[in-house]
Amino acid sequence: MFEISVIIPVFNNQASIKLLGNQLIEISKNLEQDNKRLEIIFVEDGSSDNSLEELINLKKICNNIKIIKLLKNYGSNDAVQVGFKNSSGKYISVLSADLQDDPYLILQMYNDIKDADENLVICERKNRKDKFTTVLFSKIFYKILNTYVIENYPKNGFDIFMINKALLQNINLDTFNPTISLMIISTGFKYKKIFYDRKERKYGKSQWTFSKKIIFFWDIFIRYSNLPIKIISRLGLLFSIISILYGLYIFIIKLIYNISVEGWATLAILISILSGIIIFTLGLIGEYLIRIYKIVDKTDKVIIEKYIE
Repeated sequence: MFEISVIIPVFNNQASIKLLGNQLIEISKNLEQDNKRLEIIFVEDGSSDNSLEELINLKKICNNIKIIKLLKNYGSNDAVQVGFKNSSGKYISVLSADLQDDPYLILQMYNDIKDADENLVICERKNRKDKFTTVLFSKIFYKILNTYVIENYPKNGFDIFMINKALLQNINLDTFNPTISLMIISTGFKYKKIFYDRKERKYGKSQWTFSKKIIFFWDIFIRYSNLPIKIISRLGLLFSIISILYGLYIFIIKLIYNISVEGWATLAILISILSGIIIFTLGLIGEYLIRIYKIVDKTDKVIIEKYIE
């Protein structure tokens, strides 16, 4: 029986796996002094480098390691959900493979979650040594997230956390969720924070491109907020009122003053604007429908190629 399961999604992380593995083995030995066992689950998410070979070499020196090889790259969020489904620890943690986040936070989170009988402990970034554009995007993103999506979300965001089985049972792992962290916070469970400084990336290249960030932002907003649809409905109401008033204006000046209104240009402009709004509205509704389909669709979209236990 494992006390802790740590899930590490891996995608093109061959440069950092050996060092990360050694640190996790050291943590495992530390826990074994108190007769506690650490389950290390690497979810290999369709890497194109030698990440799998590095993981297999690591497995040879540590029996606590489990490797789950996915058929292709599905994204870290899906990889983490696969790890959740295959974990057996009393407490479950998630860790990145790039070593920007200190693996020894696992011990600190464990001490907090077991001693305080917490359901959730998160590691919120106090400072981060990333590019200026990355830091700026993060600040804007989390500000919008706190204002319009979920109020109690940590203002600097988090990726590293530890939960217990009670919280895990309240998470639907078979539905569409753009981010595990927001899904966990949205359950409403209280949590304890640990603040830490995120390190500079030294190993490999980040796969988190600007286009992926924009898509992620849009997914989050549509999945967890009804603000876009509210804006569209209010915009529709506004234009309806303007149209009625304009119609009354034309009717009055024609009926009372017998003035003909030459409105071809105005009419053309109004039709163009309203057509654009209608098309945009239909597109937005389509975005919501796509995500509703993803939520209700029970097809297993993540295929596991093989287990290495």
